[in-house]
Amino acid sequence: ADQYGADALRLYLVNSPCVRAENLRFKEEGVKEVVKDVFLPWYNAYRFLMQNVDKLQREEGVTFVFNESKAQVSDNYMDRWILSFTQSLVKFISKEMAGYRLYTVTPGLVKFVEQLTNWYVRMNR
Repeated sequence: ADQYGADALRLYLVNSPCVRAENLRFKEEGVKEVVKDVFLPWYNAYRFLMQNVDKLQREEGVTFVFNESKAQVSDNYMDRWILSFTQSLVKFISKEMAGYRLYTVTPGLVKFVEQLTNWYVRMNR
């Protein structure tokens, strides 16, 4: 856990056979893959957001403060698509967690991060 972090280890274990009361042969490579496939892309998407917020504040003199009640519906197809994808993911995860099917959550999360970083962020640069 020290090398990759507790969150990567947790996500690895949640996605492992031990959650289904099966045997687990721990592989450090699996934790490394969680970092590579989930946490690094997620962090890069966050960094992209923050770079754009900094640019907006610097160039426009606007202080960015998120306020959900003032959020406007976007007519950008990519915005609408990622919001729909996010809402579907939240609904799926809520249903799976309520049924104690933790192991089904990780693949959906990985797919979301892939879509976010490989499509949404790239198409909005």
